[in-house]
Amino acid sequence: MTRIYSILILAAMSATVWAQDDDGYLLRYKFEKDSQIRWNVVHRTHNETTMKETTIVTDTYSESEKVWTVKQVKLDGGAVIENSVAWMNLWQNVTGQNRVSYDSRTDKTPSPCYANMPKMLNVPLADITLDARGNVVERKDFFPQTELQLLNPVQLLVPFPEHKVLPGDVWKIDKIVYVPKPGGTVFKVQTVQKYVLESVEDDLATITYYTQVLTPIHDPKTLAQLVQCRAKGKMVFNIKTGKSEEHVLTLDHTVPHFSGDASIVKHKNRSTETLLP
Repeated sequence: MTRIYSILILAAMSATVWAQDDDGYLLRYKFEKDSQIRWNVVHRTHNETTMKETTIVTDTYSESEKVWTVKQVKLDGGAVIENSVAWMNLWQNVTGQNRVSYDSRTDKTPSPCYANMPKMLNVPLADITLDARGNVVERKDFFPQTELQLLNPVQLLVPFPEHKVLPGDVWKIDKIVYVPKPGGTVFKVQTVQKYVLESVEDDLATITYYTQVLTPIHDPKTLAQLVQCRAKGKMVFNIKTGKSEEHVLTLDHTVPHFSGDASIVKHKNRSTETLLP
């Protein structure tokens, strides 16, 4: 359920790409007080876990309508955002188990594994204060968070650089990822996120990004827990309207020997956020 909650609060963005001059584009987020921005969010996962001669396949699907309400706009261009979810449609298939599902638009009672989901609909999930470059200044969650979630908060927005950029320019953000270890301890992993302004054509700016793990890691179990760091992202911004039209994250990664020589885990995920009219 942690993954589902993370996906639900995963943020999309409304951005203004200022007009280009000789030095490039200055990327800054722009918000309007009391406005609402809505996205359709779809997340699909396909995981295959093999240990010795047994393979378990898990397929999950989640679709929701995410709502950002702008409560306050700061003098520096940042804002206070209230995050909520209007509806959700979820299902899960696991080898050897019955399919479970919940569609809040049609189902009065969810499956037991989704029992807490109705409580998260049409209520504030979090109040988030952002600066104009997309960094989180302050955050107040209205639902309990685990210690690991607090250590590894979901990245809500693509962090923009301070300077102007041209197509082909790269900017980087250092980030520490915390991985749980036996005994309740955590292992710090140093990573760097690399962003590229790929192109600007017909008012559409395309940004791609990926994460590089810098800390040397040889333990397959730790590598398996870092699999989400292997995701690659692509965002398309409409310069004329100043909004993100689409945000896609894809992951296709395999970790062998995560639990002995005869074990392997394969991950294939895709998340898409699409701006609604």
